[in-house]
Amino acid sequence: MRMLENKFNLTLCETYGLSELLVVSMSTLDNHELGTVGKPICDIKVIDDSGKEVPRGEIGEAVFNTPWVMKEYYKATDLTAQVLKNDWFYTGDLVRMDEGGYLEYVESQVLLQRG
Repeated sequence: MRMLENKFNLTLCETYGLSELLVVSMSTLDNHELGTVGKPICDIKVIDDSGKEVPRGEIGEAVFNTPWVMKEYYKATDLTAQVLKNDWFYTGDLVRMDEGGYLEYVESQVLLQRG
């Protein structure tokens, strides 16, 4: 990415979002860190398997609270209950937040099981 920026005189900005949430983290021209998906633009928790927040720099699941989250999955109340809990959307995505508040996407976990 740095090579592309230098070679073509570009500033690369990344975003992170899901169909259920749209964009939840983004870089800007003035504020970006290569290799990250920018800074969250809504409330986020990075949690471990027990639901406790992990310290910055550690990997955990991204959980977002935002007014633009979906209401429910169509005709799938059980599936909705797996991802929406107390106004927080559990993504199933593993992320790491650095000390500067930049979010690094690591990988997606298989969270949902469809019958």
